[in-house]
Amino acid sequence: MNLEEYYKILAKNIRIERVKNEISQFQLAEMAEVSLDTIGNIERADGNPTLATLIMIAKVLKVDLNTLLPLKW
Repeated sequence: MNLEEYYKILAKNIRIERVKNEISQFQLAEMAEVSLDTIGNIERADGNPTLATLIMIAKVLKVDLNTLLPLKW
């Protein structure tokens, strides 16, 4: 699996969890203390989020970071 595929899976997982929690991208951005553009880029697999950003997103979505990350070796 290449890096682009990892970003696509991450994007999909974040969107799934966000929709489950009935949170808009705007709300997620505010609660995770990042910009709306950052969330949009991540969900389009265009962004390269920092670990800190991913931790904040996972915290807001009330999931373990492993739920979002495609870490199957």
